[in-house]
Amino acid sequence: MDGDDVPWFYNERACIGMVAAAAWQTGYIAIEEYSALKGLEGEQKNGRADLWIYNPKSSTLAIEAKFRWAWKALKPKKLLQKLDEAVKDALCYQGGDKRIGAVFIVPFFPTEWKRSQVNEAIGKMLQVVNEAKPDAASWCFPKQCRGFRFGENERERIFPGVIVVMSVAPKAP
Repeated sequence: MDGDDVPWFYNERACIGMVAAAAWQTGYIAIEEYSALKGLEGEQKNGRADLWIYNPKSSTLAIEAKFRWAWKALKPKKLLQKLDEAVKDALCYQGGDKRIGAVFIVPFFPTEWKRSQVNEAIGKMLQVVNEAKPDAASWCFPKQCRGFRFGENERERIFPGVIVVMSVAPKAP
């Protein structure tokens, strides 16, 4: 990545693809958008699931992902609502030793903002993530991509990176 294009700008699928690539690089097996039974007992139907990861030394993960844009700030209530939605959807998966809800958050900012303003806003977003207490969180804001811009004229925005939060779904009833 040299800052000319970034995967997090596109959508949930591109972000899931990056997680799948990381899984493969660590020796796991990952399958995106796979056919799966979804629904609770007695209400099952065929569907598609976002990501399945197999760790040969331990277990399988079934991950339901959501995507959220964050204009200038991240609201705790909206983060928790989206994470709860992902966890509830993950509970409907049939299969996977662990079912996980994930939310990819892509912040974007006005091009008039100085780098220090962007960095401060990112710091505040990461505080919100920490206060939400997800089971796992990670972020990527590479220096060479912090100035990534997209749009034309007054609609141009800065898309400096991505945050992902994850929670393990409780055992299905």
